[in-house]
Amino acid sequence: MKLEPVFIRHKLSQDEGIIKKLWDQRLIAIGFKNIPSVDPKDYEGSGDKSGANALRRLLHFCKHGALVGAVYRRIKPGHILIGKIEPGSKVRAKDFSQTNGDECWLKTVQLSDCKEVSLLDYPVLMGLQPRNATVCGWPSAEKPLKAAYQGDGVPLEVKSLHHTQLETLCLNYMIECKRIAALLSPIGGIMVDADIVGLDSNGQRVVAQVTHSMDQQTVETKVERLAEYRSDAHRLIIFAPDDILRKMDAKCGELIERVPIEEVFDVAMEKKLSPLGQALLGMLGHYSG
Repeated sequence: MKLEPVFIRHKLSQDEGIIKKLWDQRLIAIGFKNIPSVDPKDYEGSGDKSGANALRRLLHFCKHGALVGAVYRRIKPGHILIGKIEPGSKVRAKDFSQTNGDECWLKTVQLSDCKEVSLLDYPVLMGLQPRNATVCGWPSAEKPLKAAYQGDGVPLEVKSLHHTQLETLCLNYMIECKRIAALLSPIGGIMVDADIVGLDSNGQRVVAQVTHSMDQQTVETKVERLAEYRSDAHRLIIFAPDDILRKMDAKCGELIERVPIEEVFDVAMEKKLSPLGQALLGMLGHYSG
């Protein structure tokens, strides 16, 4: 049976001892309103819409089953617990009384067949974590979550990379090819139209944009925005899928260097023993160092 991939973040404010109990007992939990109820209406009626929605999602996952990636960052910052919610599971309210004696009602679900995984072994699972969600579906992590659970590597193909990983791979490629020597800002960071901004070995500025997109209009827009830096940068580079770049001759001209992301991936795979190749293998759970 195919199980829906699910993410849950335990950002509970309770004692760390309570979070450790959840980890040790292989429980996932949500908090919200401190009442012994698993009925979303009891939360919605008191104005706790976030709690009601989170509980509805949890009930849905229990009914149909799920493969869960659960993080307990306060006690296990470098790990993720992966386990199954068996179809037909129950959400149960449990009182984890705190050290000061206060009641602490958490809405819990029992996981089965759990596996503790280091996020360093599957760094893609760090980049893919939803930023603000407590519990939600996790379709973007379906392949790497399943691979980590089974102890396999993620498929060795460029489309397996999260966009932040692709940016990192392209930066490593630029370093390997001596196209950049130092960064001027974090990659994929504060500059909307440039993913990589740095200096080459001569101290001249290099600006690059990186994309997975197969939409020609999207890539053309990125190229147009990248071209705005032509008076301020010595070198402009667009990293994109080869099929799209082949249609970009007129847009790029001689001002913007075009590098297919497939080429970057292939070069890294050809140099598996180099830092470039080892970094790529590590990104996809094939690290052997």
